[in-house]
Amino acid sequence: MRVFKVAIFLILPLFLQAQGHKFGVRAGTDFSKFIGPTEEGESFSFSNGFHFGINYSFFFTDYFGLGAELLYQQKGTQRNFNGDSFYPIHKPGETSWHFEDGQRDMALNISNAYISIPMTVHLKPFKKLEWIGGLNANFLILPVGSGSLTFTSDINPTGLFFDQTLVHQYYEDDNGDEFSSTAPFNPAVFCGDDVVRIPGSVGAYYHIPTADDKERLFNWFDLTAVTGFNVYYNKSLYFGGRVEYGLLDLTNEKVDYSLAEHNGNNFVFRDDRDVHFGFQVSLGFRF
Repeated sequence: MRVFKVAIFLILPLFLQAQGHKFGVRAGTDFSKFIGPTEEGESFSFSNGFHFGINYSFFFTDYFGLGAELLYQQKGTQRNFNGDSFYPIHKPGETSWHFEDGQRDMALNISNAYISIPMTVHLKPFKKLEWIGGLNANFLILPVGSGSLTFTSDINPTGLFFDQTLVHQYYEDDNGDEFSSTAPFNPAVFCGDDVVRIPGSVGAYYHIPTADDKERLFNWFDLTAVTGFNVYYNKSLYFGGRVEYGLLDLTNEKVDYSLAEHNGNNFVFRDDRDVHFGFQVSLGFRF
């Protein structure tokens, strides 16, 4: 009996401490966009994705705790451009471009997949309501984009107009890459004395062959501030909502070029600050 009492005396503090440990899972939908300087004719709008992952929290009291998560998270934006622009026409075998001025109508859906590690503070002022706030470290693993482009020349609107498919693999595409350059709808245009075909679909870096192949459009790391709340249905099941705001520039100015202006036959690169903004809704279970 004495040994039993000693064992209880030693184990009980550990057991009481373990009551503060909480593990859980969470999944839901993300709605996100880029926020930053835009050119005339350019706009960013919300796109949707999803998230799922596991989490851990430790509550020091019934009202205060700290938490961490490991999430797969999709963030992105819908990038649109409609207005005065240009299209770079590349002569095969040369590094120079001919820039054809015209009207661009572009819709591009960007979806960036991250491994995210939110570190958060948890406050529970009421039994069924929990406030969350902290920072989220995001590691980019799979950035992609898809969409379409329609271009019409200002000088020759009846002779040079075409549709093009945008298939962007921002980590995998090489500079100058194109996808189906023999598509039947591709027009053939004169560039000086040479005839050049416009590719039917292009990769992310088709228009910047002079850039370093190692330069990617999106930076591999992003840090966001996060705040939100959880509403508990019971002790374990909860519904949550969060808002995220980026603290770092998402894009690399070495390959982020203007769609509204060029300098003769040279690109104008944009040294601007694009950040992530988004909100998410989740269904979670904690045990």
